[in-house]
Amino acid sequence: MCPMTCPGYVKTPLVEQQIAEQARAHQISPADVVRDVMLVHQARKKFVQFVRIDELAALTVFLASDNLSSMTATALAMIGGWTQH
Repeated sequence: MCPMTCPGYVKTPLVEQQIAEQARAHQISPADVVRDVMLVHQARKKFVQFVRIDELAALTVFLASDNLSSMTATALAMIGGWTQH
């Protein structure tokens, strides 16, 4: 068994598209979608603090390295404080 990552929001083109779609659907600004929908339970309250793809990639490379060969059955949460609400 190997460790796994549990990322929170990852800023991808898909997430950016979803923000725009939610803004149109609810007739609110994209900033309001981020603040009032996506970040409502996020401790840091900043979208730029969401897990970036390069952060997730770096952790994945680290977890796949031989440096962690004895680390098993572990989940690492990269969620920017999501569980602290």
